Amino acid sequence: MTLAARYRLGVLLVYAPICFMLAGAGGLGLSASVASIGLLALPLLTGPGWRAARAAPLAPGLAIAAIAWFCISHAWSVHPRADEVYKLALLTPLYVAAVYACVQTGEGEARFARPVLLAGALGLGAFFAFEALAGLPIAVALQGLLHGLTDPEGALGIAMRRLSRGATAFIMLAGPAGLWFWLKGGYASRSAALFLLAASAIAASGFGVEANIVALAGGLVAMAFALRWPRATLVVILAGSALAVLASPLIMGALVALIPDSVAERLPLSWHWRLEIWSYALERIAQQPVLGQGLDAGRTLSETVMLRGMEIERMPIHAHHAGLHIWMETGAIGALLAAGSLLALARSAWRAAPGGPLSAGLAFAGSVWLISVMLGYGVWQEWHHGALAFALGSAFILLRRRG
Repeated sequence: MTLAARYRLGVLLVYAPICFMLAGAGGLGLSASVASIGLLALPLLTGPGWRAARAAPLAPGLAIAAIAWFCISHAWSVHPRADEVYKLALLTPLYVAAVYACVQTGEGEARFARPVLLAGALGLGAFFAFEALAGLPIAVALQGLLHGLTDPEGALGIAMRRLSRGATAFIMLAGPAGLWFWLKGGYASRSAALFLLAASAIAASGFGVEANIVALAGGLVAMAFALRWPRATLVVILAGSALAVLASPLIMGALVALIPDSVAERLPLSWHWRLEIWSYALERIAQQPVLGQGLDAGRTLSETVMLRGMEIERMPIHAHHAGLHIWMETGAIGALLAAGSLLALARSAWRAAPGGPLSAGLAFAGSVWLISVMLGYGVWQEWHHGALAFALGSAFILLRRRG
């Protein structure tokens, strides 16, 4: 093993356990830990990365243009703080570098990194399953210990939100890890794969976020298709996502218009609320369709409405739909650049032709993330960008040789 390989392996062995611990703590620290992997590995990636970008410049070029436009749009946003500009501009390249560091790992490094990733996935699965089934005793106790919360209901609410985020990060990783165990064969390995599947289902349904359930189901479907049609599945996911972003005002506008109030009132409250959020986002898109309202403008929108006898915010921080969020804050220009980046990435995936297992792991993690940002999380939130990068990088280490 070369000195560079030893250095890269050392970075992974130090930071991968930190990533697992932070996922269990709610996922927010994943942004810094995954970015640290990218930052520390960056000196080894400059040459290979530059050559790869020159050989296929379309995807990185469009991605850079998209991020640049997102950041520029803050110039006309009413949100006073530019935090998101710095996060998008500085952290996103480091997430890409973290994934690329995993792509560059050789089999010698992977032999040492795999046990850490697999053990971490199993440990997270045991933690989230226990917390969901036992009523969050560890997370609630930590809220009281670390933050001095004496109100049990308040501590439980905060713990639920944090573990729901951590569960999303765990689910993204559990797919590639579970697939590795299943393909290895044998009673013990396949039992571990089934355990990860069961733990993912418990984590998805145990913390009050229905989007996690939908994301897990979508990820499993994508994995199954990718095992059968590796290249085509990745292309369909990426191209379909591009179309969903580009056409989201039309698609979501039709959906909101077609669901009558009588049906909406019978939906779970969280979904009825989503319909109201999406309707409001569409109104804001219509006000500024080309340039958008500006990055992070959604955080300043405070209009309320009565829903089922309760006063709710029509825009609680973000649009709860990635396509509408991009359109609302960065306009048609941002949507076109985002869709173009996804289409260019689909072209690159077709040319790379990853094998079935690797394609399945990437499809699972990517689909879980895409569904999550289309139904729940804000598209700019850096913690789930870091979680996605960690899951994709893990898929390369675990499944590339099998693919």
